[in-house]
Amino acid sequence: MENQAKLKQRPHDPSHRYRMLVGSMKLSRHTNKYRFAGDSDWKRVVLLGILLVSISALSLLDTFIPRHLPGHIAGSSAIFGGMAIAILVSKISRGASYGDWLLSGGAYILAGIAFASDEAFLRFSTAAYMIAFLLACGLFRIWIGLTSYPSDASPSMTNSGLVTLLCALWTALAWAQGSPQIAATALALDTLFCGVAIVAFGAALKNTPRTV
Repeated sequence: MENQAKLKQRPHDPSHRYRMLVGSMKLSRHTNKYRFAGDSDWKRVVLLGILLVSISALSLLDTFIPRHLPGHIAGSSAIFGGMAIAILVSKISRGASYGDWLLSGGAYILAGIAFASDEAFLRFSTAAYMIAFLLACGLFRIWIGLTSYPSDASPSMTNSGLVTLLCALWTALAWAQGSPQIAATALALDTLFCGVAIVAFGAALKNTPRTV
Protein backbone atom coordinates (compact mmCIF):
# COMPACT_ATOMS: atom_id res chain seq x y z
CA MET A 1 0.00 0.00 0.00
CA GLU A 2 2.83 2.35 0.85
CA ASN A 3 4.55 1.67 -2.49
CA GLN A 4 1.30 2.32 -4.35
CA ALA A 5 0.93 5.63 -2.56
CA LYS A 6 4.45 6.61 -3.62
CA LEU A 7 3.72 5.70 -7.22
CA LYS A 8 0.57 7.82 -7.18
CA GLN A 9 2.48 10.79 -5.79
CA ARG A 10 5.44 10.51 -8.17
CA PRO A 11 3.81 12.23 -11.19
CA HIS A 12 3.24 15.29 -8.96
CA ASP A 13 6.83 15.32 -7.75
CA PRO A 14 8.61 18.39 -9.26
CA SER A 15 11.90 16.48 -9.52
CA HIS A 16 10.14 13.70 -11.43
CA ARG A 17 8.68 16.23 -13.88
CA TYR A 18 12.08 17.84 -14.27
CA ARG A 19 13.69 14.49 -15.09
CA MET A 20 10.95 13.81 -17.62
CA LEU A 21 11.55 17.21 -19.23
CA VAL A 22 15.30 16.67 -19.41
CA GLY A 23 14.74 13.20 -20.87
CA SER A 24 12.40 14.63 -23.48
CA MET A 25 14.96 17.29 -24.40
CA LYS A 26 17.73 14.71 -24.80
CA LEU A 27 15.50 12.54 -26.98
CA SER A 28 14.51 15.53 -29.10
CA ARG A 29 18.13 16.59 -29.50
CA HIS A 30 19.05 13.09 -30.68
CA THR A 31 16.14 13.11 -33.15
CA ASN A 32 17.00 16.62 -34.33
CA LYS A 33 20.47 15.41 -35.28
CA TYR A 34 18.99 14.52 -38.66
CA ARG A 35 17.38 17.91 -39.24
CA PHE A 36 18.93 20.31 -41.76
CA ALA A 37 21.03 17.41 -43.00
CA GLY A 38 21.19 18.46 -46.66
CA ASP A 39 24.46 19.81 -48.02
CA SER A 40 22.93 23.21 -48.77
CA ASP A 41 20.49 23.40 -45.85
CA TRP A 42 22.81 25.57 -43.78
CA LYS A 43 22.92 28.09 -46.65
CA ARG A 44 19.12 28.24 -46.72
CA VAL A 45 19.04 28.78 -42.97
CA VAL A 46 21.56 31.63 -43.25
CA LEU A 47 19.49 33.08 -46.12
CA LEU A 48 16.41 32.93 -43.89
CA GLY A 49 18.25 34.85 -41.18
CA ILE A 50 19.41 37.51 -43.64
CA LEU A 51 15.86 37.82 -44.95
CA LEU A 52 14.56 38.41 -41.42
CA VAL A 53 17.22 41.05 -40.79
CA SER A 54 16.19 42.81 -44.02
CA ILE A 55 12.50 42.68 -43.09
CA SER A 56 13.24 44.13 -39.66
CA ALA A 57 15.37 46.92 -41.15
CA LEU A 58 12.52 47.98 -43.44
CA SER A 59 10.07 47.80 -40.56
CA LEU A 60 12.27 49.97 -38.34
CA LEU A 61 12.63 52.50 -41.16
CA ASP A 62 8.87 52.51 -41.66
CA THR A 63 8.35 53.08 -37.94
CA PHE A 64 10.55 56.14 -37.60
CA ILE A 65 10.17 58.06 -40.88
CA PRO A 66 7.52 60.84 -40.93
CA ARG A 67 5.43 59.09 -43.59
CA HIS A 68 4.98 55.34 -43.88
CA LEU A 69 6.54 53.41 -46.75
CA PRO A 70 4.25 52.37 -49.63
CA GLY A 71 2.28 49.24 -48.77
CA HIS A 72 2.62 49.88 -45.04
CA ILE A 73 1.19 47.15 -42.81
CA ALA A 74 1.36 47.36 -39.03
CA GLY A 75 3.15 44.35 -37.58
CA SER A 76 4.69 43.55 -40.97
CA SER A 77 7.99 42.38 -39.45
CA ALA A 78 6.19 39.64 -37.50
CA ILE A 79 3.77 38.75 -40.31
CA PHE A 80 6.36 38.47 -43.08
CA GLY A 81 9.04 37.17 -40.72
CA GLY A 82 6.77 34.35 -39.58
CA MET A 83 5.79 33.59 -43.16
CA ALA A 84 9.46 33.42 -44.19
CA ILE A 85 10.22 30.98 -41.36
CA ALA A 86 7.23 28.77 -42.20
CA ILE A 87 7.88 28.72 -45.96
CA LEU A 88 11.65 28.21 -45.95
CA VAL A 89 11.59 25.60 -43.17
CA SER A 90 8.83 23.74 -45.04
CA LYS A 91 11.06 23.70 -48.13
CA ILE A 92 13.98 22.35 -46.11
CA SER A 93 11.96 19.78 -44.16
CA ARG A 94 11.29 17.44 -47.10
CA GLY A 95 8.46 15.84 -45.16
CA ALA A 96 10.36 15.59 -41.85
CA SER A 97 8.93 16.93 -38.60
CA TYR A 98 9.79 20.57 -37.94
CA GLY A 99 6.66 21.27 -35.90
CA ASP A 100 8.36 23.53 -33.36
CA TRP A 101 9.76 25.76 -36.12
CA LEU A 102 6.41 25.94 -37.90
CA LEU A 103 4.51 26.66 -34.68
CA SER A 104 6.99 29.39 -33.84
CA GLY A 105 6.46 30.98 -37.26
CA GLY A 106 2.69 30.60 -37.00
CA ALA A 107 2.54 32.26 -33.58
CA TYR A 108 4.68 35.11 -34.90
CA ILE A 109 2.33 35.64 -37.85
CA LEU A 110 -0.67 35.77 -35.52
CA ALA A 111 1.07 38.32 -33.28
CA GLY A 112 1.61 40.54 -36.32
CA ILE A 113 -1.97 40.10 -37.52
CA ALA A 114 -3.28 41.06 -34.08
CA PHE A 115 -1.31 44.30 -34.26
CA ALA A 116 -2.39 44.98 -37.85
CA SER A 117 -6.04 44.66 -36.82
CA ASP A 118 -5.67 47.59 -34.39
CA GLU A 119 -2.75 49.75 -35.49
CA ALA A 120 -3.74 52.52 -33.07
CA PHE A 121 -3.25 49.95 -30.30
CA LEU A 122 -6.37 51.02 -28.43
CA ARG A 123 -8.06 47.71 -27.58
CA PHE A 124 -6.96 45.61 -24.63
CA SER A 125 -7.73 42.47 -26.64
CA THR A 126 -5.09 43.49 -29.22
CA ALA A 127 -2.40 43.68 -26.57
CA ALA A 128 -3.61 40.46 -24.94
CA TYR A 129 -3.48 38.52 -28.22
CA MET A 130 -0.09 39.95 -29.13
CA ILE A 131 1.36 39.10 -25.73
CA ALA A 132 -0.09 35.56 -25.80
CA PHE A 133 1.25 34.82 -29.28
CA LEU A 134 4.65 36.34 -28.51
CA LEU A 135 4.93 34.27 -25.33
CA ALA A 136 4.08 31.14 -27.33
CA CYS A 137 6.59 32.06 -30.02
CA GLY A 138 9.29 32.74 -27.44
CA LEU A 139 8.72 29.41 -25.70
CA PHE A 140 8.89 27.56 -29.02
CA ARG A 141 12.18 29.29 -29.85
CA ILE A 142 13.60 28.41 -26.45
CA TRP A 143 12.57 24.78 -27.01
CA ILE A 144 14.23 24.86 -30.46
CA GLY A 145 17.39 26.17 -28.84
CA LEU A 146 17.45 23.65 -26.00
CA THR A 147 16.89 20.74 -28.39
CA SER A 148 19.09 21.98 -31.23
CA TYR A 149 21.80 19.91 -32.83
CA PRO A 150 24.65 20.76 -32.86
CA SER A 151 24.87 22.11 -29.32
CA ASP A 152 26.81 25.12 -30.67
CA ALA A 153 23.55 26.26 -32.26
CA SER A 154 21.67 26.16 -28.97
CA PRO A 155 22.62 29.50 -27.36
CA SER A 156 21.62 31.68 -30.30
CA MET A 157 18.10 30.26 -30.62
CA THR A 158 17.58 30.06 -26.85
CA ASN A 159 18.57 33.70 -26.48
CA SER A 160 16.27 34.61 -29.36
CA GLY A 161 13.38 33.03 -27.45
CA LEU A 162 14.27 34.97 -24.31
CA VAL A 163 14.30 38.21 -26.32
CA THR A 164 10.83 37.36 -27.66
CA LEU A 165 9.57 36.90 -24.09
CA LEU A 166 10.99 40.33 -23.27
CA CYS A 167 9.26 41.65 -26.38
CA ALA A 168 5.96 40.41 -24.94
CA LEU A 169 6.66 42.38 -21.76
CA TRP A 170 7.63 45.39 -23.86
CA THR A 171 4.33 45.10 -25.71
CA ALA A 172 2.43 45.18 -22.41
CA LEU A 173 4.29 48.36 -21.41
CA ALA A 174 3.57 49.87 -24.83
CA TRP A 175 -0.16 49.27 -24.40
CA ALA A 176 -0.08 50.72 -20.88
CA GLN A 177 1.51 53.87 -22.32
CA GLY A 178 -0.80 53.91 -25.35
CA SER A 179 2.15 53.87 -27.75
CA PRO A 180 1.77 51.86 -30.97
CA GLN A 181 5.23 53.04 -32.03
CA ILE A 182 6.83 51.28 -29.07
CA ALA A 183 4.94 48.07 -29.94
CA ALA A 184 6.02 48.31 -33.59
CA THR A 185 9.63 48.93 -32.53
CA ALA A 186 9.55 45.94 -30.19
CA LEU A 187 8.35 43.64 -32.98
CA ALA A 188 10.92 44.95 -35.45
CA LEU A 189 13.82 44.59 -33.00
CA ASP A 190 12.67 41.10 -32.07
CA THR A 191 12.65 40.14 -35.75
CA LEU A 192 16.14 41.61 -36.10
CA PHE A 193 17.48 39.58 -33.17
CA CYS A 194 15.76 36.44 -34.47
CA GLY A 195 17.38 36.94 -37.88
CA VAL A 196 20.84 37.30 -36.33
CA ALA A 197 20.21 34.19 -34.20
CA ILE A 198 19.17 32.15 -37.24
CA VAL A 199 22.30 33.27 -39.15
CA ALA A 200 24.39 32.04 -36.20
CA PHE A 201 22.38 28.80 -36.19
CA GLY A 202 23.11 28.28 -39.89
CA ALA A 203 26.80 28.97 -39.37
CA ALA A 204 26.89 26.30 -36.64
CA LEU A 205 25.27 23.84 -39.05
CA LYS A 206 27.98 24.56 -41.65
CA ASN A 207 30.73 23.48 -39.28
CA THR A 208 29.02 20.27 -38.19
CA PRO A 209 29.30 16.93 -40.03
CA ARG A 210 25.84 15.97 -41.25
CA THR A 211 24.44 12.50 -41.79
CA VAL A 212 21.29 11.99 -43.87
